[in-house]
Amino acid sequence: MLVRVDAAEEQSIVELSEEIRGWLDTYEAPRDVAIDVWSDSAKPAFNRLTDIIKNGVIGALLVFICLVIVFDLRVALWIAVGIPLSFVGSLIFLGAADLTLNMGTVFAFFLLVGIVVDDAVVVGESTAAEREIGKSALDAAIGGAKAVFGPITIGVITTLLALVPFAFITTGNFQMLAVFPYVAFFVLVVSLAEAFLILPAHLSYERPWSLSPLKDVQDWVRHWLEGLRESLVVPAVSWSVRHIGLTLACALVVVVAGVALVRSEIVRVVVFDSRVNATNSVQADLTLPTGAPFETTLSFAERFVSAAESINQQLGSDSINAVSMMVGNLASSKHGEEDRPRSHVASVRLHLNDHLIRTASPWEIAQLWRRNVGDTSYLESVEYETSRVRAKPSVAYAFKHDDVKTLKEVVAELRQYLTTVPGTYGVSDSLSLGKRHVEIELTPAAEAAGMTAALVGAQLRANYHGIEVQRLQRGHDELKVMVRYPSERRASLGELVRERIFQVGPGARVGVRDRIRNDEMPLAMVTRLTETRELGILKRIDGQQATDVSAHADPSVITPIQARRKINAELMLDLLATYPD
Repeated sequence: MLVRVDAAEEQSIVELSEEIRGWLDTYEAPRDVAIDVWSDSAKPAFNRLTDIIKNGVIGALLVFICLVIVFDLRVALWIAVGIPLSFVGSLIFLGAADLTLNMGTVFAFFLLVGIVVDDAVVVGESTAAEREIGKSALDAAIGGAKAVFGPITIGVITTLLALVPFAFITTGNFQMLAVFPYVAFFVLVVSLAEAFLILPAHLSYERPWSLSPLKDVQDWVRHWLEGLRESLVVPAVSWSVRHIGLTLACALVVVVAGVALVRSEIVRVVVFDSRVNATNSVQADLTLPTGAPFETTLSFAERFVSAAESINQQLGSDSINAVSMMVGNLASSKHGEEDRPRSHVASVRLHLNDHLIRTASPWEIAQLWRRNVGDTSYLESVEYETSRVRAKPSVAYAFKHDDVKTLKEVVAELRQYLTTVPGTYGVSDSLSLGKRHVEIELTPAAEAAGMTAALVGAQLRANYHGIEVQRLQRGHDELKVMVRYPSERRASLGELVRERIFQVGPGARVGVRDRIRNDEMPLAMVTRLTETRELGILKRIDGQQATDVSAHADPSVITPIQARRKINAELMLDLLATYPD
């Protein structure tokens, strides 16, 4: 049994997780019952935030080290202090803007580190330049801030304008980018206040802080930078100004070379690499044909479990800590599907040890798992998940045609071809069949006897689905009493074939064996039964029947762009020629 707990919008998933785990530690499970946590989304979220903050602290220390070997210790210290001050100060406005500290806002902080540092560095450098021409510390701090106020302010405004389009993003997981303009506005406003109000006040003191040997190191670094400027930068700028045409030509050559590198596929382009942002688990989601029995789905899921049991031995390390299986539902699926039981789906998850213990990455473990499982053509689809964000198929095509048979032929050819492309896996399409249906058509004998399709359908619905005969009030609830055949009478088509239809008289109740009836006739005599299976998913493009074929590309073998180019060059032209309509 699986119990799922979701946090409300105003709740902290970290606090909720700690509370649930604390309750589980004190809970005494019944005999022969084991309780374990299937998936805890709070732990990876907390770890991500912790890692980001830790990396941010390391970055601030590196910035301080770079500053202190060039600037006076006072200048370097207050510039470095201004970085976290700008971010901490911006937190004051997050609550008023209905924003929370999450992955999106923290990622925005990271993008703004360079701009915040630049603002403070420019003010500090401007102040130092004013000191070099003989001004006092106070006058240099005031003059230095006034000299760069315009450029810094314009730079902040242009940065905000460049981020404004992110506020209108509404696509799926990319909605986390919508917070960037707001976070940037708060951070940069606080950064301006710090750079022009707080930093100049600290730079207005006459006495420097740097003493020997730090001062000697700073003098040597400044002398080296000045020599580099005079020997390399100044001659390069002078030549560029005197040879504008050649400068533009060189720039054009660099641009063309960059485009050529991308077009020649020397530089591999992968828009979303599932190997990035990996989790501490690997999950396989299995989908069998619609209507597959639970027992069949269970047997296939157990095959995946068996394939995973040998991975530790193959890798020579304890990479997998545990294997869990869920049949009848997907552990993590698209919104709205996780609470709908379905007998033809299952999830198998490999819970991995910490990366300090295991030697293989989740992506490498998933690849080995796929090889161990082998052929999966008997399944509708198999999706392996290693990242925190569910990756969409990187290779996908859509076809439309009025004839379903033609669509099936095209899909079959493309699927067959995709299996021959190295690096493609998880091929699936939307032409999977749905549940079995029985179409009922009246025979001439039934029509001659005065029966109608509505009469037959109403009796079958009443007998198999049920008919309401009574309603009972139980407190605030109302109970419906339904009458229908017992489960053993509704379990097979054989029972349906042996069903008898009553030719009722006027005023008789349909589906109930009343005294007012004329005769009864076998269902096989009054109807023709035809078993059919329609498509489980109906898609249309421009009003025409449509389907799609999708697959994943292994970036270590072939990129999605390379796979699509190969398919377009070797197959699509032939398909369009064979099926021009």
